[in-house]
Amino acid sequence: MRKVFLITTLFFACFIGANAQNLNIKFSKAAVASGDTANIDVTVTNFSKLFGAQFSINWDSLKFKYAGISNRVSTALIKVDLEVGFPVSALVKNGQATVLWSNGDTVSLPNDTRLFTLRLKAIGAPCDSTAITLTDKPIKSEYYNENFEIFKPASVAGQAKINGPGCTGGGGGTTGNELMVTAPTLTAGPNTEVCIPLTVKNFKDIEGVQSKIKWDPAVLKIKQPIPPLKFDALPGNSFNTSAIGAGELTFVWIPGASSGAVTIPDGERLMEVCFDVIGAAGTMSPIDLIDKDAGFETEYTNTQGASVPFIYTDGKVTVTDQPTKILKLIIADVTAVQNDSIDVSFTVNNYIDVKAAQFGVTFDPNVLQFGRRYMDAVPSGAGGALSSAGTYKFNFVADGSSSVTLADGALLFKLRFKVAPCQNGATASLFSTVNVTDLPNFLIEFIDKNVNKLNYTVDQGSVTAPCGGVVL
Repeated sequence: MRKVFLITTLFFACFIGANAQNLNIKFSKAAVASGDTANIDVTVTNFSKLFGAQFSINWDSLKFKYAGISNRVSTALIKVDLEVGFPVSALVKNGQATVLWSNGDTVSLPNDTRLFTLRLKAIGAPCDSTAITLTDKPIKSEYYNENFEIFKPASVAGQAKINGPGCTGGGGGTTGNELMVTAPTLTAGPNTEVCIPLTVKNFKDIEGVQSKIKWDPAVLKIKQPIPPLKFDALPGNSFNTSAIGAGELTFVWIPGASSGAVTIPDGERLMEVCFDVIGAAGTMSPIDLIDKDAGFETEYTNTQGASVPFIYTDGKVTVTDQPTKILKLIIADVTAVQNDSIDVSFTVNNYIDVKAAQFGVTFDPNVLQFGRRYMDAVPSGAGGALSSAGTYKFNFVADGSSSVTLADGALLFKLRFKVAPCQNGATASLFSTVNVTDLPNFLIEFIDKNVNKLNYTVDQGSVTAPCGGVVL
């Protein structure tokens, strides 16, 4: 990942040390009119004491056509001229270019040295775009150092775009495959708490993240301490909180040895950040997902170390005296007798005109054995099943054009469990939380009669069974 991480604070310096000696090849971005030529700079960092290098560059040949190279690095720096192969033979096809270089003595180049500029003519439609990536086609990308050891270079992908009316994502359009992060548009009352879920699409095999969130500190005050957040899908995520008083939170994530790359199902949360609403009614705070800022640039990288194209959709929180009511699901806390059956009630507040709902329920299968769901408040269309040990899926869709409204405190349903027996001589109580959660490809969702997603909160429940005792 890029060294721009470290502009924010010395604290982040430890994250890039392991890659400090890796040759890194970076491709720039360009957006041009149809028929014009995009100039993609190919630059290098950590080009230190190398004898040779070779690599392949790929792009979408239906959108951009090879148009030459320019701005070759001076032979006074690199000693021997680069050999650039382009689509003229069976070896190098349309949408490919190759680079070969070797020298009898080692060569070092200053960081961010431009090797050359790749020129690509826009032949696609307005709003088309293509990634410019380092690959192993048609030749393997590798370099060898002063010890003649061979390594694979890291890379940062570039992008070439064709401008056009109505394009999104920076003027060049989207492919539909970009990683997307979306912040919601919410309302909240003064002196309340509001939580902001950032949801994702195409978040696949990501192995590094750096980004920043901004808000208006006169309207919202972030909940502390950080960490933890209400939810964070990135294990071991690190935060720079030095500027939260100014309405900025920066985070940097590189997986530890035990975690590895992360994939998040479409529509699920990357993270959820909570705030106290301190602004008066009528004020508004943007939730800005920052792609570029002074000395900082957001980046998502994959398992090959390449930068992944992304699209951010900002949100906002509007403070009002009549905020949207937040649906609340309340799970009971139950004290039980060991080796006996008990019921756990799920009740609701602000359950208004709900057309559909789904969520997962989790519990400790070593303590609770699922029996059944019953006493449904919804008239029909409800279903559910055990998903795996300790997880239950509930879903409901109202018939036709109907929807369901329940009074505050009303029962949604009950789940019956059999409590495990206490072990001989055990004195500690058996205990299990009972909670509602997202499950893989099965997100928590409440949908109203206008097919809008409803905001919600959940009060976790529990079951406690004193060993050798009776119900208290």
